[in-house]
Amino acid sequence: MRLTYLTLIAISLYCTGCYQSYYISNNLPAERLEFGTGKSETYIEHYALLKSGQLLKQAVNQDTFFQVRILDRATVRSIFFQRDSIRLLSYDHYLPGTNYRFINQIDPQTEHNIAWAEGDERTPEAISYFYELLLNTIKEEPKEEIGKPKNEKAGKTESFGW
Repeated sequence: MRLTYLTLIAISLYCTGCYQSYYISNNLPAERLEFGTGKSETYIEHYALLKSGQLLKQAVNQDTFFQVRILDRATVRSIFFQRDSIRLLSYDHYLPGTNYRFINQIDPQTEHNIAWAEGDERTPEAISYFYELLLNTIKEEPKEEIGKPKNEKAGKTESFGW
């Protein structure tokens, strides 16, 4: 009997570990940052960063957002602090081109959209820097391979001159 309960618990834990959370665009949390790239009037890559640390990506041609990864609390705090420090709401910059980039700040009371053409030099430096900061959240950190030295000299012995 105990074996049956342990087996059921193990199976339920395994299944919940495989569950990938998703949101529909109608039920996304009220406070979030959306960013990505677009072409003409459609989104090519559309990401949403939630205050909880979830990084979501919109499925192509659908209203569904799937979880890409979960960021640590310190990273999320620094991103939202950076958003507040550059005063994202103070920028009135909406100049999309054929290929454009965008940042949308969505709060319960406001929705603020910023867009610019990819090569546009009129884009404020603070917005370009903040966009690059958001793009860095997408990139996953490379995992170190176990057993491989980090550099060429690691693992080699040098003579002591004896």
